[in-house]
Amino acid sequence: MTKHPTVETFLHAGLSFAAIAATLLVMPAPSAAMQTFALALGVALIGLPHGALDPLLARRAGLMSDWRAVILFHAAYLATVGLVLAFWFTAPVLALVIFLIYSAHHFAGDWLDKPFAQRLAIGASVLSLPAMFHVSAVSDIYVLLSGEAARQIAQAQLWLAPLWLLIISGSIIGFVWQKQPWDALEIAILLIGALFLPPLIFFLIYFCALHSPRHFLAIWRASANRRQAARIAGFYTVASLLMALAAILAFGPADEMIASMQKAVFIGLAALTVPHMVLAIILEGRPRD
Repeated sequence: MTKHPTVETFLHAGLSFAAIAATLLVMPAPSAAMQTFALALGVALIGLPHGALDPLLARRAGLMSDWRAVILFHAAYLATVGLVLAFWFTAPVLALVIFLIYSAHHFAGDWLDKPFAQRLAIGASVLSLPAMFHVSAVSDIYVLLSGEAARQIAQAQLWLAPLWLLIISGSIIGFVWQKQPWDALEIAILLIGALFLPPLIFFLIYFCALHSPRHFLAIWRASANRRQAARIAGFYTVASLLMALAAILAFGPADEMIASMQKAVFIGLAALTVPHMVLAIILEGRPRD
């Protein structure tokens, strides 16, 4: 049965084609500063709110039934974030490799109706295809996050990218054959975006136009009290932004603001994604209110 198009399908397609057109026809590639500010703004306004609904999911599943459970949940969540940050600064290259692996698994959740191996390959391609077409830019980002040795990670992604390209092309053909044109469109746009867009812009559009809206809207539609969901999302988004601001100030002086913002965005996402995924595993199969 053909899957109906979703809001995020059209949003991702529209923004991707607009960005590609602007890059090719209207303006040269935006500066690193413009890309970084756009990424930080998009993650702050659109990316963070979908993770900010974790307390709502925990409450719905009975994990925050009284004030003791509320304290325990928040303490465990923050402790996990702290452990990830400590590990990153202790072993930055290994932490980056692990981050890429569990991000591929996490992004695979955008296509939950597909076989696990196929959606995992799609999730991995989100992270690998940019290195195939823009290996220098990806290398520079990795070096900023984890030091010079991390350049080899981008090279490894470049070597593996033809495999992901083959899998993605096969997935597009398979979706068309199975009369699932909207799935084929989503994957094709990922491939085209990775080819034409700078890696930061490619990630910005995917994360903020497809991944985050898909998860946020799924939780929002299932919420009996959407006003409460909005309050919870707003509160925890603001809290996350305050922590991100502190991280930006801690990462370096004002004249290194762009580098500090990139570190805050990606290392912050690495730290927040772990408890986000752990909660999803805990909630899997649990009854909801």
